Amino acid sequence: IRDTEFDGFFMKTAYRIPPRPVLPGSTVDPAQMTPVTSLSIKSILASHADGDEVRPGPLKLSGAAWSHAAPVVAVEVSADTGRTWKAATLGSDRAPFAWRLWEFPWTPPGEAYFTVMVRARNSLGETQPLQPEWNPSGYSHNAVQSVRLHVTATPPPAAVTMKAGDFVRPAALEQSCLTCHSMEPIEQQRLTRAQWQREVEKMQRWGAKVRPELKEILVDFLANHYGVRPVR
Repeated sequence: IRDTEFDGFFMKTAYRIPPRPVLPGSTVDPAQMTPVTSLSIKSILASHADGDEVRPGPLKLSGAAWSHAAPVVAVEVSADTGRTWKAATLGSDRAPFAWRLWEFPWTPPGEAYFTVMVRARNSLGETQPLQPEWNPSGYSHNAVQSVRLHVTATPPPAAVTMKAGDFVRPAALEQSCLTCHSMEPIEQQRLTRAQWQREVEKMQRWGAKVRPELKEILVDFLANHYGVRPVR
């Protein structure tokens, strides 16, 4: 037990977020941020992946939800892009700071393309936002998850042939980034190329192993796929 905040590298410099929302892409001095000390309320759909094809008929959607000290008390599922929400069934196991499993039986009304969304709520009434709140490193990402499912009776083709221009993740992303975290902190950033280069160099200083010959490939990929959105 200490009477002052731990001054190690990660709590003092790395695992920090602004105390209030900031303009996306802003550079924020770590001294002006606060350390991440708890988890935001969040839920995931684990039984199906985004883009899955499923056959018509009853399905069981399932996943997990978690929070900080306030326990998870509800999980809701929407199968119509958030227009309506229905309660999922929570698992009986529950403990402070632990995952809470959930299940939701769903029968698609027909062959179509559905966006399934899931959100959790804790005993304080906190729930998940539809859009993530930007911060320099993407911490505390707890936006509502969306999983697109194609319900079709047509069997998938035996093999898929990659075409020029298809979305392919570079090896450096898999080896240097996704061994530590998911795509969520990357997807919510939306930075310029110069900002992505600074972000990659920051992660290198923090210990990420990026071979010099792969660095520019990684930065180009991030800037092309997760660059600044045009103002509309």
